[in-house]
Amino acid sequence: MANHEVVGDQTWKEYRGSELLEKIPNFAPDVETSLHEVIEDPSHETTLARFVTTSVYLARYPWCDERPGGPGGDLSGVAASFRGALARYAVSGAPASIPIEETWSLYQARALVEGWRTRLHESAHLTVQSGRYLDHFALKLGWSDIDVPQLPQAELVPHVVGALDQYADRRYHLDNPDPW
Repeated sequence: MANHEVVGDQTWKEYRGSELLEKIPNFAPDVETSLHEVIEDPSHETTLARFVTTSVYLARYPWCDERPGGPGGDLSGVAASFRGALARYAVSGAPASIPIEETWSLYQARALVEGWRTRLHESAHLTVQSGRYLDHFALKLGWSDIDVPQLPQAELVPHVVGALDQYADRRYHLDNPDPW
């Protein structure tokens, strides 16, 4: 459980979709800012490299949201990956079980992220613009006794990193994208 004190009006948790996002108007811009900070912060390159690798891997399957032009709805599929990561985030979830250092050098991770940085920034913007599944992320935080309307943007960054890390761990290593 999070160590955040629950204060203020908690009725925002009763809403869903765009109504929920209207109740916490700073949440979407804070998520976008947090995504951009994570993309630019060198300390998160291994997490981003795992995230991109997973997104590219899943893009091979036409039934996955990550497929370009597929059910995810955007051209790159990366925004669908961001949406999936945020929507599936478990606040108290375990860290990734397979560190990238076991298979890649830090140099390889940095090179991969550098090649994808522009696309990641564009996809971060698309993710927040659509608002799709952003309410799920807010609710997951709220269910962990985090007062999302009062959550400072800087405290959102570790949750965004956690969501990307969990996505890479669960979607690449645990979920089987093949429906047969």
